[in-house]
Amino acid sequence: MIAQILSTTRREALPASRSAGDEPSRGAEVGVRCARVALAFALLPALATMLLVGGVGLIAVGLATTLARSVDAATAYREGS
Repeated sequence: MIAQILSTTRREALPASRSAGDEPSRGAEVGVRCARVALAFALLPALATMLLVGGVGLIAVGLATTLARSVDAATAYREGS
């Protein structure tokens, strides 16, 4: 079954009842492509914001971990002396 699906091209897979005039025009394909590109550009600021917030969060967690370890090490050093 999978071999049959992979071996057929797009035109062979179309139902026989469709006529050649029913195919979408190239203008529609260009319009869809332009819409996708516009959406990608519109979502770039959201991606940048997400990465920036994630980076700041990662730095905050790293600093908190370092601070906690240093406080714990200082406490252990005082108790040991």
